[in-house]
Amino acid sequence: MTEAKAELAAAEAIPHFSLEAASFDASKAKGKTLFLLPITTNDQFAASIDEEMVKIAHELGIKTVVFNNQGSSSEWTQGMNQAISEHVDAIALVAGPEPTVILPQLEKAKAEGIPSAIANYYQGPEVPASVKKVMAGFVQGPFAEAGKLMADWAFVKTGGEPHPLIVTAEEAAPSAAMVEAIEAQVKQLCPSCTTTTTNVPVPDWASKMQGAVQSALLKDPEINSVLPLYDSMSIGAAAGISAASKEGQIGIASYNGTPAVMKLIEEGEVMEMDAGENTNWIAYAMMDQELRLLSGEPVVPDGINNEALPLRVFNDGNIADAGSPPVAGKGYGEEYVEGYEKLWGLKH
Repeated sequence: MTEAKAELAAAEAIPHFSLEAASFDASKAKGKTLFLLPITTNDQFAASIDEEMVKIAHELGIKTVVFNNQGSSSEWTQGMNQAISEHVDAIALVAGPEPTVILPQLEKAKAEGIPSAIANYYQGPEVPASVKKVMAGFVQGPFAEAGKLMADWAFVKTGGEPHPLIVTAEEAAPSAAMVEAIEAQVKQLCPSCTTTTTNVPVPDWASKMQGAVQSALLKDPEINSVLPLYDSMSIGAAAGISAASKEGQIGIASYNGTPAVMKLIEEGEVMEMDAGENTNWIAYAMMDQELRLLSGEPVVPDGINNEALPLRVFNDGNIADAGSPPVAGKGYGEEYVEGYEKLWGLKH
């Protein structure tokens, strides 16, 4: 219990910016076109990153195209084909989509001199060799760290006897690492405790999340917390808890830090903890890679390790730092803005 509480307390602090990378003249990217393909337009997390990237690009005189989609592989293929046909200067995959699904299009883009980078989708050595071969830049996400913190919360929340329901999306690359981290941490903290996992594919989050969570809770009355891997699952998961008549008995912890879910923490309802990730910080990290590509500069070496993104745990004790109501990117400090602008030659 001491270990779990200490890890959660440490993660409640405002993170600091630290990136060892070469500076360059980002003004060389002016006039270029950046194509943004999010995992789905319906995901507030990805949409917030897109919005900030568009803002940064506009300030630097870079044109942007955002491809709206509902998270299907056919739409991702369509988006890539559009980017290639329009001869854009670089492509950004935001919080996905799954690169192996659009590998032929990524190969074609590379062959035509259009570099691609991906934000917040892989961690460390998880990048498949086939993807490394065709993609130029990566920004790692702290998925395992988030999973560990979610398990810590479940342990503390249940007085050391967690039996969480993990809600995953198996087709999303980060999911496996997060599930593994949750299960490992639960087992370390409580060797006799077990977890239950249910899978809800990304396109079904809006329509099937409530039913999946409700069904799991009714099937296994021993479940005493719910851990949706991503914030965009959490509102449906909350509805599932309500439908199962478990309000006041079961809480939720998730990962991403999106405003709509953070607001549930502020309101003191079923959402109790979020391992928040600053979408604005992700946008700056991704733009750092894209600006290097657009400027003809080398990307940050092994960017999946060096463009590391921090987490901040939010709960009822510090949720006010995120604003009222919570705002995307608020509550993480501003060090990263000045840090990246110095690297881009915009500040001295």
